[in-house]
Amino acid sequence: MSNEGTERKKNDREVESPKENEQLFQRSKITVRSPLQSIKKENRGDIEMEEVKKMISELATQIRDDMKECNKQLLKERNTQLKKELKTIRQELKQTRDQLQDQIKKLQISMKNGSELRKKWERKWVRQKVN
Repeated sequence: MSNEGTERKKNDREVESPKENEQLFQRSKITVRSPLQSIKKENRGDIEMEEVKKMISELATQIRDDMKECNKQLLKERNTQLKKELKTIRQELKQTRDQLQDQIKKLQISMKNGSELRKKWERKWVRQKVN
């Protein structure tokens, strides 16, 4: 009997240590739940889920707005770039047009000179034939 009493005291001491008491308490908290606690947790989950949905919606709206702003900025930059390219192309076309007009004038002059030369040669040829 004294043997049983000693074992019992040892077991009591082990259980009485604060660390083990805390562990046992935590285990008992996990396993025992009242239905009210479960309902509260579920409601809290619903509330948290609603908050998460709201946050996701706000983030999605913000992302859409940011994307619109980025697209506007990209379009502005692209528009500016295209305007510069168009200006360059117009300048090149103007230069080409001016060069072509100069060549046309030169050709007209040479055609005029050529026809005058031809007339001179025809006159000479006619004179030579007559003589």
